[in-house]
Amino acid sequence: MKSSSFYLSAASTLALLFLPPTLAVSGEPFFEQQDLFVSGAGVYHTVRRPAIAVTNKGTVLAFCQAHRFDDSDIGDIDIVLRRSFDGGKTWGEPQIVWNEEMNSCFNPTVVVDRETGRIWALFGWNAYSDTLEDVLSVRLLTHKPEYRANIFHSSDDGETWSPLASIQHITGQFKEPEWRLFRPGAGAGIQLQKGPHKGRLMFPCVLSSFGKHCGYEGFHNVYAVHDYVHFGAYVVYSDDHGNTWRHSDQVVWPWMGESQIVELSDGRLMLNMQTYFRKDKCRAVSISEDGGDTWTEATFDTTLVDPVSQAGFVQYTSKGTEDKDRLLFSNPADPDQPRNLTVRLSYDNGQFWPVKKVVEPGEAENSALAVLHDKSIGLLYEQGSDERIRFARFNLEWLTDGADFLPPVPQGGLVIFENRP
Repeated sequence: MKSSSFYLSAASTLALLFLPPTLAVSGEPFFEQQDLFVSGAGVYHTVRRPAIAVTNKGTVLAFCQAHRFDDSDIGDIDIVLRRSFDGGKTWGEPQIVWNEEMNSCFNPTVVVDRETGRIWALFGWNAYSDTLEDVLSVRLLTHKPEYRANIFHSSDDGETWSPLASIQHITGQFKEPEWRLFRPGAGAGIQLQKGPHKGRLMFPCVLSSFGKHCGYEGFHNVYAVHDYVHFGAYVVYSDDHGNTWRHSDQVVWPWMGESQIVELSDGRLMLNMQTYFRKDKCRAVSISEDGGDTWTEATFDTTLVDPVSQAGFVQYTSKGTEDKDRLLFSNPADPDQPRNLTVRLSYDNGQFWPVKKVVEPGEAENSALAVLHDKSIGLLYEQGSDERIRFARFNLEWLTDGADFLPPVPQGGLVIFENRP
């Protein structure tokens, strides 16, 4: 590490410049983590489904779904948030950002509009009157529970959120009436930074349904709707800063579950999905070249073995603005069990993943990734069997064992450098 003091020599002079604030280079390898949400603490029985975002001011927002009475996917489930104002080193107390009595609010998914600073959070909803058996029977068509998409926002870095009166009950913009089960994310959305759709806000979603209207003719037999083959991944987006939303023209069928999305360095979009097709027990990938309206047929990335989990997926750096392309991916790297949580790094837009490092060798499941303002990496993940949600913070040097690092960039403010004749 360089000292903050510089000494003059007879053959040197000092030059002083005032430069605009920029991000500081990482430094020595570091890794640190702490528990943010713990099952059984306070009024909540179980915490699950992490989501994470970083605001324009650098505030780190860590969300989860908090189950009040049990670990069931139905019943009284709230959306809970903790905030950090120092890049994830310390955290404020948990705050309930959405509670709808005994109804279920689940799968928080968050995106920040970099142009307005507004934070958008999407979550799924279903009524307490729908029992777990009813929800599961969505695939058997014996019952159709009411799934709703709710979206709310904050304009003050997550301190306050849009009240009930202004919550947009916009299910019709997120799903068709014939579509049955609906879930967003969970984890993070993105805002497009390139091309004709620059500024577009985008959430990944999943649904289940049947019939030709879904774009998959093999679902025409109503009596054959009996398993996860009828699940598909798609996206929802807004081109007017969240005032209105629409879903993509195409759904990625069949067997596809929850997903995360990144914008690649060439402007294409990559959807990285759970897949219930267990032949290769790995993640599936689809590409869009038109801003998310249409998608290629899914392919399977056999390197990314997966037990069907929520994964983290984010663009870390991109050519043009940084020195090289880097994608980050996190999931439990085991084909059968939620364990061995691993972070991977790709330098070629996800074609190969030459770098990997285990964060949690034991039981761990759902995760979400974010790039912090100092270019360190934030990982929010479930540790244990629904026991806690942890936040890990580390840098590129730790991930690569020192083999890769970010190029030096100046600190904001007064910069002093030595100029020799």
